[in-house]
Amino acid sequence: MKQGGKMQLSRQNLKLPTLPMAWKWPLSCLGIFAFFYVYGKAAAVPHPQLLPLTWLDQATPLLPWTVLIYLSDYLYILLLIALFRRKDLYSKACYGVLFGVLISVSIFHIYPTTYPRMTEAIEQPWGWLFAFLHGFDAPSNCLPSLHVSNTLTPTWYLVQQDEKRPKFHSLLWLWSIAICLSTVTTKQHYAVDILGGVCVSLLSIGLVRLMGVQDASPQTALSTSESTLDQDSRKVS
Repeated sequence: MKQGGKMQLSRQNLKLPTLPMAWKWPLSCLGIFAFFYVYGKAAAVPHPQLLPLTWLDQATPLLPWTVLIYLSDYLYILLLIALFRRKDLYSKACYGVLFGVLISVSIFHIYPTTYPRMTEAIEQPWGWLFAFLHGFDAPSNCLPSLHVSNTLTPTWYLVQQDEKRPKFHSLLWLWSIAICLSTVTTKQHYAVDILGGVCVSLLSIGLVRLMGVQDASPQTALSTSESTLDQDSRKVS
């Protein structure tokens, strides 16, 4: 009778721990700092390779004003962090982003890629913004695009928080898609990098789902185990 309850608790303990919402901003700031540190180290990989330009890369024009959309990603991420109220979904988003960064950095080291920069050909005032962007965003680490995966993964979890706000969710998806498309209209990435970022995001979400996150509170886990014990006792009786 007790074996089912013990197995339930054992499976619960093997899941990823839930992150406390009281630590949301400290953890998020630490994560952002760690991301830029790891990203900077990955950018130092020697001998990155140029990829061939596909017909889509050649057909996509340089739209300098879309650098505003590209840079808005950093504001977008902060907005998502602020909007998370459920710690289970916030925890899943954090683990999803973490898995995505680990997967991407591993690929960067195995097959480093780069994209030729064209800052000199950009007219002002956009040239200043591109110079600012290129000051911290290295031309390496192209495939897969972390800009894409780090945008899509937390969006996926946030829209599950409140299913009664479809218009707001549509706005979030439109913003995130615009950010993804801006990676090619600013000539920061190849078109295939977007596909790579989408694949990394899907893989990260799949890993989080496979591993699972612990219930939001110990009381929930206790209630689950008690329910299992009750069911087992009824079967025996």
